[in-house]
Amino acid sequence: MLDDGFYISAYAHVDKMSSELRITIRHDHCIALWKKEEDRIELLYYWELERITGLKHHHIAFADKKAFYEFLDMLLSKMNPPISTKDIKKIIGTPLSPEDNLIDFYEEDPDYTYHATAHLFTSLLMDSKKFYNEKILTFCVDAGSDPLIETNCDTKYNFYGIYSKKGQMQRFPIPSPGPYWVFMKNELKYEEGSLMALATASKSESLENFDIQEDEYLIIHEDDKRKAFSFVQGIIKRILGYGEKDAGVLFNFYDSAFTEYESKVSMIVKIIQRISIEIVDKTVNKVVKELEILPQETYFGLNGGYALNCPTNTFIQNKYGFKGQLIAPCVNDSGQALGMGLFYFYKHMPYVNFKLNHSYYGDGDDVENFLHKGEFNAYIESADKTLSHFVEDISCGPVVWFSGRGEMGPRALGDRSILADPRFELHRDKLNAVKGRQWWRPVAPIILEEELDNWYNDAFISTYMLNIFTVKEDKKADIPAVNHADFTSRIQTLNKKDNEILYRAMKNYYKVTGIPIIINTSLNDKGEPIVNTINEAFNFALRKGLKVIYVDGYRIELRNHDKYTFEQPLNRNDTLFAGTLNEYGLSADEYTLYYKKFRHLKLDPYQAEDVKKIKILYKKYSALFRMRGGGP
Repeated sequence: MLDDGFYISAYAHVDKMSSELRITIRHDHCIALWKKEEDRIELLYYWELERITGLKHHHIAFADKKAFYEFLDMLLSKMNPPISTKDIKKIIGTPLSPEDNLIDFYEEDPDYTYHATAHLFTSLLMDSKKFYNEKILTFCVDAGSDPLIETNCDTKYNFYGIYSKKGQMQRFPIPSPGPYWVFMKNELKYEEGSLMALATASKSESLENFDIQEDEYLIIHEDDKRKAFSFVQGIIKRILGYGEKDAGVLFNFYDSAFTEYESKVSMIVKIIQRISIEIVDKTVNKVVKELEILPQETYFGLNGGYALNCPTNTFIQNKYGFKGQLIAPCVNDSGQALGMGLFYFYKHMPYVNFKLNHSYYGDGDDVENFLHKGEFNAYIESADKTLSHFVEDISCGPVVWFSGRGEMGPRALGDRSILADPRFELHRDKLNAVKGRQWWRPVAPIILEEELDNWYNDAFISTYMLNIFTVKEDKKADIPAVNHADFTSRIQTLNKKDNEILYRAMKNYYKVTGIPIIINTSLNDKGEPIVNTINEAFNFALRKGLKVIYVDGYRIELRNHDKYTFEQPLNRNDTLFAGTLNEYGLSADEYTLYYKKFRHLKLDPYQAEDVKKIKILYKKYSALFRMRGGGP
């Protein structure tokens, strides 16, 4: 039985050479602070390191245990009352030295990876009452597992599913479409979000058949990645080779609103999106039949980076009619610390009493203290605690909205957001310009939960913006700024309990306009993580010429934008990750390959002879691992 007290689960990396080279074999590092009291587990804080360091998808290791503890103590000092690492009963998920006993972190499983298990437990134990009393079917559809703890993860199933009946679990391997999207990202030089956006934005479409035949290119084992990579590469090469003469024969047309390359990328993504949905659909259908699952009595979860693919989430829910979805806001690797913690408590406690109540477990800030300090006084015209101007403000242009504690996961869900009016397409265009995004990127709506069925077809609660719905025919013209080209939208539903202050602001807007929807996009610049402090929010607003910022109920009108001299986002706390040059010229790629695949050889990157051996390994094997889609 575990002692009561504070626990930390950390998805991070501690290694001197990795720190010096500013690399890691994990990305989207995150840390969870828990409190255990008898059978009750409470999530107190959830920190995504990118928000604190400013390093997008934070992927840099700590140099040593001392640096890691220094960082933890900085985080824990924010508690009221403050605590320190001396108060922590256990740190889970990150070995702090090569001598650490890895059994402390997980129990060796011969078949399934720890990384995938952590993903699955983010949905399995999102609500422990459902876990112990209901049926749950959940899949890990990731791009792959990290080998920090399991150097042999390539020999295990990186993707698998669990069917749980009142806590009794049955496991089975499944294919994942996740690697296809990594292949596309690397080959086409677009982030996954941009790829999904471009798929629906352009009307260009290939007329050829690229279906997977007889499951030949399904990715179940690590070795499957090589042939799947070749399959995706073949599609890309074929479509990028289209010429004008092929229009009307091999593809319909080049969309005149886009470049030729963008039109071709859109064709490629349409194909991979369709294949991806088919893979998940066939897998669900097979498992439901084989295990005799009744979807209407079963909750469904998706986990891993691919679970950010909203069309898949919604398609599966609408086709099978599951009792409900169990998909956490941090479904990608930014949720690993959540899953690691929940899995640890499950393994070491007879009963776990836990519920993920919302997404707002990040850092907060103190607006009263901010105003008292007066650091931005020269840029503040007025500051009043009121929402009475909210409707007028967002009708005139985008406003910055900073409220409460930051969200967990990659989506801004109304606490670190830029809000605008969905009635005006100009607002969408301005948001894309302000954030340095492509003009064709869509923006997402928040809708009052009670109005959802009046505005969207076949819709259901989507608290974490992980589903897409089609707008009703008679509402399309009312909200042009949030409609995709196919009249779908990536929806966040909101009720008073979720976020009271934003709910009140939206109710005011609804009363005046008759529209229960506002535009919501994340508060960050291009290449910048979502802002974490009020100072960072002010820096953004002043640099971008935005006139009004709402902070915890205060309406703050800005002035003197032209006198604000900062041209870049504020520096964040990245001093522990500065990096240095290593003595023997070991490159990041060379060391990454060694650390991922050959760490068992116990070579010393600080010894000249061993560095030579690492370089030889890289020269011999790097091309092979790239072909398998595994890096370095």
